[in-house]
Amino acid sequence: FHMAGRPVPPARAPPAAPPSRAPPALPAKPAFVQQQAPSKMPPALPPKPQHVAQAQRDPNGDLAMDNVKTFLPGMCGVAVGYGVGGRYGVGGGFKTMGDEWSFEGMTQCGVRKVAAGDWHGAMIVVGKKQGLYTWTLSAPDKQAAPVLETVNFGETRAVDIACLKDTTVAATEDGDVYVWATSHRFIPRAPTKLTFSHHATKVACGDDHVLILTDQGKVLAWGNNQYGALGLGTEVPSTDFAMEIGALAAVKVASIYAGLRHSAAVTQDRRLYMWGSNAMGQCGMGDDQREVWEPTELGLGKIRTMTCGYYHSIAAPAGGGLYACGSNAQGQAGKNTSASAKSYVTKWEEIQVGQYEFDLLAAGESHSLAFTSDNMLFAWGSGARGQIGLALARGGPCNFPKPMIQPAAVVRGAELLSISAGGNSTFFLVKDVQLSVDYGMELNGHLYKEPSQPIPVAVATWNVNNGSPTHDSLRWFRRVSRTGALVIFGLQEVDLRGRTLALDAAHKMDRNVKSAFKGLKGALKDGSFVAAAQRVVSGWQEGSNHRSGAAVMIQSKHGEEWRKAVKENLGSEYSELFARQMVGIELLVFVHRSLQPHVTPLFCNSIGCGLMGAGGNKGAVAASLQVHGSRLCLVTAHLTAHDKNVDDRNQDFHEILQGVLTEGCTGGHVLSHDSVLWCGDLNYRVELPRDTAVTHAKSNDFATLMKHDQLKQQIAKGKAFTGFEEGPIAFGPTFKFDVGTNEFDSSPKQRCPSYTDRILARNHRSELNGGRGLGMQQDEP
Repeated sequence: FHMAGRPVPPARAPPAAPPSRAPPALPAKPAFVQQQAPSKMPPALPPKPQHVAQAQRDPNGDLAMDNVKTFLPGMCGVAVGYGVGGRYGVGGGFKTMGDEWSFEGMTQCGVRKVAAGDWHGAMIVVGKKQGLYTWTLSAPDKQAAPVLETVNFGETRAVDIACLKDTTVAATEDGDVYVWATSHRFIPRAPTKLTFSHHATKVACGDDHVLILTDQGKVLAWGNNQYGALGLGTEVPSTDFAMEIGALAAVKVASIYAGLRHSAAVTQDRRLYMWGSNAMGQCGMGDDQREVWEPTELGLGKIRTMTCGYYHSIAAPAGGGLYACGSNAQGQAGKNTSASAKSYVTKWEEIQVGQYEFDLLAAGESHSLAFTSDNMLFAWGSGARGQIGLALARGGPCNFPKPMIQPAAVVRGAELLSISAGGNSTFFLVKDVQLSVDYGMELNGHLYKEPSQPIPVAVATWNVNNGSPTHDSLRWFRRVSRTGALVIFGLQEVDLRGRTLALDAAHKMDRNVKSAFKGLKGALKDGSFVAAAQRVVSGWQEGSNHRSGAAVMIQSKHGEEWRKAVKENLGSEYSELFARQMVGIELLVFVHRSLQPHVTPLFCNSIGCGLMGAGGNKGAVAASLQVHGSRLCLVTAHLTAHDKNVDDRNQDFHEILQGVLTEGCTGGHVLSHDSVLWCGDLNYRVELPRDTAVTHAKSNDFATLMKHDQLKQQIAKGKAFTGFEEGPIAFGPTFKFDVGTNEFDSSPKQRCPSYTDRILARNHRSELNGGRGLGMQQDEP
C-alpha cells in the first residue's frame, strides 16, 4: 500500500451541450466595467468583534521578501505576473512582465497553499517556521520589498486560505474561520473570528463575502448580500454571523468557489450550483436575471472542477472540454474580442480547446488558466501584466486558450500541483525534483524535504475470533508488514469474553453518570427544572462523547498478547505509535526508524456501536498522525453482522464517522484529514445463493462476486463510504470458513462466502498531497 500519482477519474460520457440559443443583444458595456448594478439592498454591516488574532513580524527578523524562496515539502512556489516593486516577493524595482520567480530564503519549511489578491498574498507554511504568512503593498509604484508577517491563531493553525482583492479568509484545524482585509470599509483589518457552530474545512471569499464548507458538506455564508452572493434569498441584506445556505441543505457539497460578487458550489455527486451577481452573465443564467438570490443548479452534467474569476466563471465537465460564461472584455471567457464581438457571455458556452480532461483551473480579474491530465498548460485573457507568461503578453489579449510556456521547474520534470490566480498574477505550486531526495535519506539541515519516492504503508486487518497469536499464525504478517515504513494492524474479536465487554460498559456508564451529575449540580444554581433537564442531557452526552486521546490503552490480557506478538514480529527497527483496544477491536500502529523523525502522533479514540448502541463489541478505534506535512487518519472497525443488516452497517459507518474523532480532537474530524485509511471486518456480504458463490469462488471468478458485493453497491448509491476507494480484489472471499480449514462454512447456517474484511482509502485534500491519491495493492495472506 503506498502513495501514488494524481488519480485519474474514470471516463464518463460527455455531458449534454448547453442550449445553443444565442442570447438577445445587451447594451454595450466598457471593457473593464466599473459601475455596479443598482443597489437593491443596504450594504453589509461590520462584523461583531470576536477573538482577534495577533499579526506580527517574524521574530527572527530574516523574512524580508527580497529574493525570498519558500520551499515546500518537496515542492516550491513559482509565480508569474505583475512584478512592480516586489509586489509578490521579487524585491525592489520592476520585474520583467511574464518572468517567473520563486520565493527564496526560508529554510526548513514548506508551503501547503498559496493565495493572492490584488495587492496582497498569503501562504500556509509547515515545518520549522510553520504558520500563516501574509504580505502587502500599499501602492503599485512602491519600490521597497514587502515583509512577511505572521498571523497567529493561538495553539491552532491554518489549514485553508483564500484571497480576493484585499480580503483574506482562513480556516483553522479547530474548524474556526477568520476574516480580515488590508483596506475595506466593511471588513476589519485585524483577523476576526466569525460566529458559527460548525466545523469548517474549506473557505472561499469574494470582495466582501465569505463562504465556508463544513465537515458535514454544508455551506455557510457571511458578509454582504447586496448582489445575492450569500445565497440566502432577498430577505437577508447582510449578516454579521455565518448562516447556513438553506437552499443547499439537501445536498452534500464537496467544493466551494467565489468570484467578486458571485459564488458556486460543486456537490459530492459533481453537480454545479451558482448564485450571486449575474450582471455580466457570470452565473451563466442569461441576460434577464441580474442577481441570482439562491443557489441554482446548472445543467452542465457532472463537473470535474470549476473556478470563479472576478466577473467570469469556468467549468470542466467530467467527460472533457471547457465551458465559460461572464465577462469576456479581455478574452477571459475564451471568445473573440473583436469590435463586433460581445464583451460578455451570458450563458455557458463551450471553449474551443478540444476534449482534454482538465485537472486544475484558475481565474483572475481578466485572465484564465487550465491544466490537463496530460500535463498541458493553457492560458488566455489579458497578458498585459505578464500574468499568462511573457510569450502571451504581446499583441493585446489572447481570446482563446493557447499552450503556455511551462514554469522552469515543470520543464525540468516537476509535478504541477495547483494554480492560484490573483487579480493580475498567477502562482504555480510545483514539486521541484531538484529539492527531492530518495526515501530514507536524512535531512541535510538546510531544506525541509519530502520523499520523491512513495512512502510504503502496510495495512492488515484480521478477525482473530478470540484466538491467541502464534509464530505460525503470524508468518504472513512478517512477510507483508516489513515492506512498510508505516505499519497498521486492525484486529477484531480480540476478546469476546463478557467480562471485558462489561468492564468497558461500566467505564462508559461511570463517565456518563458523573458528567450528568455535574450538569445537574450546575443547573441547581439556576433554579429551573427545564435548565436542570437540559444540563443532565448535555452532561450525559458529554460523557458518551468522552475522548481520552491516549495513544496506548489496552483493556485485557488478550489485547496485550497481540500487542506484544506484533512488536516481536516487527523487530527493533519499528517503534510503536498507537496501541488502543476497545473490547474486541484493537488498533496497532508502528513506524520504521527511517520515517520516525517525520511522524507525529496526534490523537487516538474509540467509539462503540454494539450492545445497546454503545457496546464495544462493535464500533471502531481511530488514530490521527502527521507524516511530514500531511495528516493521516487510521480507522479499524467492526460493523453489524448478518446478511440483511445492510442499513445497520451503513448507520454504524456514519456514527463512527461523526463520533470517533470530532472537532475537539487534535488533528480534527476524520474527513478533515488529508488521507484516511479504513480497515476492518465491515461485514458487508455477497448477495448470491451460497452454492453459486462457492462455485465462483472456487473457479477464481472474483469479478462476478464483486458485482454482487453489498459494500460496492452501497458506495455506488452514496449511502456509505462515499469518496473511499479500494484496490483491486484478486483473491477469494475471506468469510466464512470452518475453523482451522480452508473449507467454506459447512455448519447448519451455511453462510455465503463474502468479502467481509476490507481496506479502503480516501484522499481528502489534493492541494496538500499535491493531487496524489493513495495507490493500493491488495493481497491475501
